[in-house]
Amino acid sequence: MIQTREGCGIMETIYLNIVVGIVAGVLAGFYTGLVMTKYSAFCQARLSIFDIVRRFEYGAINHKLDKVSFNNYTDIAHIASTLLYLKHRQAGESALGMFKEVADTRMSVEMYFRSKMLRQPIPPDSVANIDFETVAARAGKWQEQARLLKPNIWTLFNPVPHL
Repeated sequence: MIQTREGCGIMETIYLNIVVGIVAGVLAGFYTGLVMTKYSAFCQARLSIFDIVRRFEYGAINHKLDKVSFNNYTDIAHIASTLLYLKHRQAGESALGMFKEVADTRMSVEMYFRSKMLRQPIPPDSVANIDFETVAARAGKWQEQARLLKPNIWTLFNPVPHL
């Protein structure tokens, strides 16, 4: 048998290299899979928030609110809780802030329509004093916020799974 300088045979060295390569490949594959799973979970949550906000409906006649619908807006809070659970703290807190803004806007719109239905004047300093442009601007801002949510990089690359 051909001997190397250290006294190991060439075949033993080849086998050792193959085993080390396979073990390293399997471990790297598991780690890459873990990172991608964590990133995929984050992206799904971000996309869900973005989709909810995009489905908000609002319309106006002569710049007066005519129709506003905030379907499934409460799901934003559930998704924010999921982001917090997955250890994406900044994204989760941002989503909770967005939920609060949506809930406040929804309340303002409800008060606006209630005042209109009862034919009551709306004082300028009232929360019910909301118009189409404000609702449209807020909806655009929420879409931008949802699109810009960023994952916690340490959470993604932390080898301890938390799914």
